[in-house]
Amino acid sequence: MNRKNEQYLNMFLVTQSYLEEHISVWSSISRLVGYKKDFDELLARIIDISNKSNNNIAITKRKENLQKTLANKAVKLSGAMQAYCSETNRIDLKKEISITKTKVLRAKDSELKPMISLLIDCSKKYLANLSDFGVTDAMIADLQITLDDFNALIGKPRVILNNKYMQLSILDELFGKANNLLKDKIDKIMVMFKDSENGFYEGYLRNRVIVNK
Repeated sequence: MNRKNEQYLNMFLVTQSYLEEHISVWSSISRLVGYKKDFDELLARIIDISNKSNNNIAITKRKENLQKTLANKAVKLSGAMQAYCSETNRIDLKKEISITKTKVLRAKDSELKPMISLLIDCSKKYLANLSDFGVTDAMIADLQITLDDFNALIGKPRVILNNKYMQLSILDELFGKANNLLKDKIDKIMVMFKDSENGFYEGYLRNRVIVNK
């Protein structure tokens, strides 16, 4: 991978992470959800080819971003679960699902899946009682998707929902399609948030900038 592609990939990754961290803002727009899935697959193909070429820079960066995203999402869900456990006197369960950001960021790869999976399973089990604490099925599903993405980077298999880009094997072509998807589709829809969610919109623009290192 040449220097220009590395710079573009870094921009792609931070943009992807930013969208995942703010999914509640834009997930109601079905077309944008579809574009994000296409973007995810293109990046997965780029990373897969880079990995086969022994270029681990992109994978390491993506892994770091995903672990931070996992930590942010897990802490929110764990906090709601802990409040529910305190109210219902489920002390043992509270200890089991207690998660901090530091705990997630310092966890070994092999420790993350069981830790987050337990939180997800318990949240699903008590979901009917958690709505008053701000927990939704979409929130749990979103955490599961991020965990699946992380597992994919450490060699765990995942289900591929969309194979429309599997036939592409040339990095330059993949980068071109990913860049065009952002410029011609995702960027255009993002303008809708310029007034209603200005902070989110400005943050998106900042992450779309290519940093020359």
